[in-house]
Amino acid sequence: MSKTILFSPVGGTDPISENNVYDGSMLHICRYYKPDVVYLYMSEEISKKEETDHRYTRALKLLENKINHSFEVKIIYKDNLKDVHEFDFFYSEFSATVKTIISENSPEDKILLNISSGTPSMKSALIVLNSLGEFYGTCIQVSSPNRRMENHTHSENDYDLESLWELNEDNSENASDRTKIVSCTNLVRIRDKQRIESFIKRYDYESAYEMVQSLLPAEKEKFEPYIRFAKERYSLNLCTANSLNNTLKEKFFPITGADQQIFEYALACEIKRKKGELADFIRALTPLILDLFLKIASYHIEEFKGLTTVIGDDKVEVWNKDAILKSDHLPNVNVIKKVLEETYPDFFSTTELSRRDYLRSDHLCAILTDPYFNLAISEDIKLLRKNVEQGIRNMTAHQMVQIDDDKIKKITGVNSLEIMNLIKKLFGYTGKHIEAKSSSLWNSYDAMNTVLIEKLNDCYSYS
Repeated sequence: MSKTILFSPVGGTDPISENNVYDGSMLHICRYYKPDVVYLYMSEEISKKEETDHRYTRALKLLENKINHSFEVKIIYKDNLKDVHEFDFFYSEFSATVKTIISENSPEDKILLNISSGTPSMKSALIVLNSLGEFYGTCIQVSSPNRRMENHTHSENDYDLESLWELNEDNSENASDRTKIVSCTNLVRIRDKQRIESFIKRYDYESAYEMVQSLLPAEKEKFEPYIRFAKERYSLNLCTANSLNNTLKEKFFPITGADQQIFEYALACEIKRKKGELADFIRALTPLILDLFLKIASYHIEEFKGLTTVIGDDKVEVWNKDAILKSDHLPNVNVIKKVLEETYPDFFSTTELSRRDYLRSDHLCAILTDPYFNLAISEDIKLLRKNVEQGIRNMTAHQMVQIDDDKIKKITGVNSLEIMNLIKKLFGYTGKHIEAKSSSLWNSYDAMNTVLIEKLNDCYSYS
């Protein structure tokens, strides 16, 4: 079972103020939060008081009987601590002390921090340490009953605890709770949240996913499914991504079914371009161009679907030469046969499968740009195949070269954005109703990012 643990420096108004006869901060927090374990941090001066008359532990005993709750009290004596105003000392001291307390207890235990007792340096050190994420605790502030600064006094040997207890106004039925949880904004967590958000905006879902692992358990449980989905989506692990998306309220895929893979691949290429990874963008175009040409041919040439077949575990598309030869009486097939013969003279020299039988983008480019088929996008197809794929893709695949938009434009006549716009345009000729200007389709990653950031903000806490 989890416990509530209080770490409390002990100060001048503890345990009961002689000035106003109300609880000091330590006792007041114990009264209302009922911690199971109380760690009392005592400087040399405070330690002497405890050793002389046990006023702090005796006060807690009196409170135990009053509220019917037991405290396990652990005293941290600092007998040689005289200079209690050095912030740097307490920053290091409290960092080590509270971390040790946390390590000695269960991760599920709740840590309370008294930021109203002790010297200003002690209070400030606890607030800053908590804000910087050195540890996660709940900072409790106790206001003065008079709503003003109190006189901090330490009686030597004439501290009459029993009389003060009897007169203590906080023991009355009308007493009010003067504690307040202070939301110590955790600066490290703000920074981490901003970094996660920045990774998302830059489409770096892998880095965002790694940072999400450091979130608090409740936050991670809420947000991790979303960022994991984005990571798997961008990695084109669509089987896992679809499974994850089915568990989420929002549906992120704009295209599902048989055309999902090519469309998501095109989106991933667009993201590479946006990220400035232009060499990767260019290298990634070959399978996309091939599949687009294939879908255009299948849609605009009715007999085309029977002229190719898929083989092997990798599902490689190859020409079915027998089907072409048996169907060459059909006008469309006859044109395809002539184009292949004229472009590749020995194409039909044998019916045995060879590398030249693999379906290639240059085959499809020659067919789709033949005047017989009179496609409106013939010039676009030539540009993608000859200028882009043949002109620069092979260079980036086989040479260690730096690629930027100026070089792409110089070699191909178009820049990376214009190449992507051509890709989008060709999708409109596949018969799949994927229009080039459909922002709901092509901006789906940005729409997803908006939701991711909203979910991150919803689940993220700073205190």
